[in-house]
Amino acid sequence: MKKHLLVALLGLAGTAFSNTISDNFDTVPTPLADGRDGWAHSYAWASEGWGGWPHSDPASWVTWATDGTDKYLQAYDVAGGQAEWFVGPQKFVVNGGNFLGLTSATLSFRYRVLDPVAPGITSTDSGVRIYLISGTSAISVVVNPTNTIPDFYTRNDWGSFTADLLDAGNFSIVVQSGFTAKTRDEILASVERILIDGEIRSGRELNAIDDIVLTYNDGSGVQTVTSDFNADPTEDLRAGWKHNRPGDGYTGQVIGDPFTRLFHEYDPFLGGYLRMNESAQGSGDFFVAPERYVVNGGNFALVESGSIGFEVTRLWPSAVTAANRSGVAVRLYSGTNWVERRWTATDLTSFYDNVLTTATLSESIPASTWTAGPTNRRVNVQEVLANVDNVVITGDIVSGREVNTLDNINLTWNNYPNVLRGNIVFGGLVGEAPKAIQVEYRENGNVVLSTAAKVDPNGDYEVAAPTADGTYEISVKTKSWLRQNKSMSVVGGEAANVNFSLINGDADGDNAITIFDYIILSEFFDLDNSASNWLTIGTSGYAPDEADFDRDGAVTIFDYIILSDNFDQSGDE
Repeated sequence: MKKHLLVALLGLAGTAFSNTISDNFDTVPTPLADGRDGWAHSYAWASEGWGGWPHSDPASWVTWATDGTDKYLQAYDVAGGQAEWFVGPQKFVVNGGNFLGLTSATLSFRYRVLDPVAPGITSTDSGVRIYLISGTSAISVVVNPTNTIPDFYTRNDWGSFTADLLDAGNFSIVVQSGFTAKTRDEILASVERILIDGEIRSGRELNAIDDIVLTYNDGSGVQTVTSDFNADPTEDLRAGWKHNRPGDGYTGQVIGDPFTRLFHEYDPFLGGYLRMNESAQGSGDFFVAPERYVVNGGNFALVESGSIGFEVTRLWPSAVTAANRSGVAVRLYSGTNWVERRWTATDLTSFYDNVLTTATLSESIPASTWTAGPTNRRVNVQEVLANVDNVVITGDIVSGREVNTLDNINLTWNNYPNVLRGNIVFGGLVGEAPKAIQVEYRENGNVVLSTAAKVDPNGDYEVAAPTADGTYEISVKTKSWLRQNKSMSVVGGEAANVNFSLINGDADGDNAITIFDYIILSEFFDLDNSASNWLTIGTSGYAPDEADFDRDGAVTIFDYIILSDNFDQSGDE
């Protein structure tokens, strides 16, 4: 599988990172709880050439599906491949793979062409083949649907078929190019896997299989192995990764759909990866990282340098218009605010078309080139980074049905060696304290470090500090509180605790409490956080929540009292 390799650098190149988290999904799911009962598909089988020509293509996959009443397994070939493989799980390789030791073995199944071939197209009746594979040799058993159902390829309906796997008169031996073929008995004595091949040769294919039953007798009586796919898929949240659901609203809108699933998929050639299917129209798809990717308790502002990387593949490569090429992104969320690095159509030209290529991209964080959002709010990049609660990788294609895979994720980081801690008293506060606050360190009037401090509900904070010994001026400012400066020192590489007490009432953020703050308060008076525009910057350039000085979720007389008590005061420069 060719993939786009996306890397977002968290800091300086060449730094030796001391912390690493990674997921490559290469362990086999136990149990195989992905709704496909262990069945798999891979274009890697194409290189084995069992049919004498290349089969399938890199834009093919297998997925569990339903038409609303029936549930089945379906295989896609969205480009010009000649066949699709359904690869049977190990439970279909019975008797330790010794089919020669069976007195009988038949495989029955229902099969359907979900993308019917138009009447008049020739060379569509090549049939369905079952392969019993042993190393580089295989027994090929042919099932020709048109012998039973003449209009099978155009009727768009199910057909039922049975094949005798031990009938020497109904199979041939095939071998990979350059190898010597095994005999019938050698293959049957050491079967490694079973493949069912929908060999239609019509270009784009969409085939379905259901109610697969292997019936055999190993000398102890007739036994069966079945797959009917009737149980709903159980998401295998491998390593804690999950997928968004409608209403999560990570992008500020409803995304995804009830039919979207996230699965772990594994095959012996490609290893494992996460596959996400969106079967209806949605504006984007997200892989949401497990909690362990939220490092330092969410305080990414403590990260001095590092990288986050991943591989993503789009498995629905039909062309989309440039307007719909919204890109792939890494997002770090703090509540509903976020910062992101997005790779757009300009970066990923072939990603949206019928070619799957590999690209390497990079970006530093924290950095001004990262986008903060939502755009209708006042969002500070560094304050988001100080309180990250979700790491999200987005396949935001806005092209309708999407299938994306994610693999080889890694987060590597190195923290600042020195951390300053203390407490902040937010004057006039009734509700929840800000979760982060902007911090500057100055030496001789020059800013030597600008970052953000993570703040807990009690006002206790932690923030990266300069490493060099010396005396610094530390300056803090956030939201409606005035700036306060204090002297602090670093001795022996450690920073002494510094506490702050901040004055409230600055709605417009100009570091002074004036008549202009009163005008903003008056504009939004009596509004509360149930209003749809509570966080939205309006035509005046401000949002209602910016006048909610006590943070109780409403603009009331109590906010007026705070402003009145502190009127005409200014913060430190």
